[in-house]
Amino acid sequence: IPNNIYGTEAASADGASEVYAGIVAYKPGKAAAERTYITVPISKKGKAGLTKGMAYCIEYSISLSESSKFACNNLGVYFTDKNPGSGESEAIYASGDHVMKSATNGIYNGYFGWDKVCNIYVAKGDEKFLTIGNFDRNEATKFQAMKKPKESEVEALLHAYYYIDNIIIRQIEIDPKTKQPKLEQCACYNARPPKVEDS
Repeated sequence: IPNNIYGTEAASADGASEVYAGIVAYKPGKAAAERTYITVPISKKGKAGLTKGMAYCIEYSISLSESSKFACNNLGVYFTDKNPGSGESEAIYASGDHVMKSATNGIYNGYFGWDKVCNIYVAKGDEKFLTIGNFDRNEATKFQAMKKPKESEVEALLHAYYYIDNIIIRQIEIDPKTKQPKLEQCACYNARPPKVEDS
């Protein structure tokens, strides 16, 4: 932080860390399968890290690198019982109730500052890993052509490369009457900043 080969970005205000990571979420044409992901273990001593039936507010911060000639949607979180990564740069295609996208699933095209990706996930009880990336094929992914900022000196590349920081998993209550998660407890639906100690 703040400079790297794909651009410049300060730490997210929430993360206040000295590092962040990055992923390739989209490449056009024959390079479509050349994607990368971030996987974080969330298990507790071999057992699943989330409790079946409980609701969780999942959020993380993203920023588009200045090297990106594209921005895209379909940024999601994939919950698995095994590490889905092979160590190779190749696409992981997944769908269903173990994949969570943002509430709006919009195209994130902000070069400067951080955007919050956020939604509520109801645990199935087998979640040991959380992986962030694009799990949809290019045909199902919306993209936007981008123009590199004038002040940036990095090379513009045919990809959508996002910095990732400040991943938060916070359990929220389920309303006993409606059996639905209490939206007001999740930062996606509430401007109230999260309390890190509760996450």
